[in-house]
This record gives sequence, structure tokens and C-alpha cells, in this order.
Amino acid sequence: MDPAGATVGVDMDATATPLDVLTLLADGDWTAATDAARRAATERPDSRLAAALSNYLGELSSPGVYDEPSAFEAFIGGGGNVELYR
Repeated sequence: MDPAGATVGVDMDATATPLDVLTLLADGDWTAATDAARRAATERPDSRLAAALSNYLGELSSPGVYDEPSAFEAFIGGGGNVELYR
């Protein structure tokens, strides 16, 4: 993303491509990536990658704890089996 928060290199008004979806994911914009994946799957029905991205992202409610390591670090640092996670 650029300093103003806009995604760099993805025109959200243009036809969506699987590359756009991956770019948005790399930028950490999961909401826009999910929207772009749905559009890509609709606009490119012959693209297996677009369909797979749409299916995968459509099933996620959020990126998950492993994509935001601070949540997992708080979990393992708060007690429990700390040795297991070293």
C-alpha cells in the first residue's frame, strides 16, 4: 500500500485478475482481495486459479492468527506449554 492507504498497482474499477487478488493479499488488504477474487471468478470463468482464490477467500472470515503473529505470540507467551512453541 502507499502511505495514504491505497493499494498500489491494482485498479479496483478494472476487470479483476488472479494477479490482482494476490497483489491485494500481499498488501494485506483481505477485504479487497476477497472482493477481487469474486469478481475474477465471475469475469474469468475459465480461470481455475480465479475460482480457487474465490473459494478459498470466501470461506475465510479473517486472515487467521498465523498471518497476524502478535495474537499467536500473546497466546504462547501467556503461559501454557511455552517449551512446545520454542
